[in-house]
Amino acid sequence: MSEPPPPVRRRPHFGLWLVLLTFAWGAGTLLLFSDGAVSLYVDMVALYVGAVVVGMAALVTLIAGSVSRAGNPPGAPRRWLPLATTCLVMAIVPSLCRYAVPFSVRFSLSEQSLLAAVQHASSLQVKPGWIGWFDVRQVEFEDGTTLLATGVCAVKARCGIAYKADGRPSPTERTAYKAFRGPWWLFEQRSP
Repeated sequence: MSEPPPPVRRRPHFGLWLVLLTFAWGAGTLLLFSDGAVSLYVDMVALYVGAVVVGMAALVTLIAGSVSRAGNPPGAPRRWLPLATTCLVMAIVPSLCRYAVPFSVRFSLSEQSLLAAVQHASSLQVKPGWIGWFDVRQVEFEDGTTLLATGVCAVKARCGIAYKADGRPSPTERTAYKAFRGPWWLFEQRSP
């Protein structure tokens, strides 16, 4: 009688999970940073906490890869590719967020729809919903400025895009503005 062959030891695919986790974190972070929030507290927490989680996963992958490949030659490309991919994504995503690239891209894709909505907003025909690539949660008017609330930026604050055709919007006690492009502004509005 012959003995059955020993079971083949499967190596865990930590590298694949690391790459998937990294891209999920990157995509989620870019989405959070693209809604027009002026105050970035929530987004920054997601960015840094996510980076720590991905970093810990990279460390686990490195340690597990070293242990499971103890007999293999060092420096195998399959071992370092997931770590290199993770490092690249973790370097690029914060830079893109810092320079508002996600919001700029989303805004460029939506600018014509937003302009049409703002021009019809004075006749109260604009209702909350998707306008272009933005989920507009509330439309409001304040001193000749149209406010399109597209995100929540703190516990009791909302943020979004403001349009003022002629000049700068007047800041109030509860609304702050930041210039974006032409007649478009970003705003943060605190609840009373």
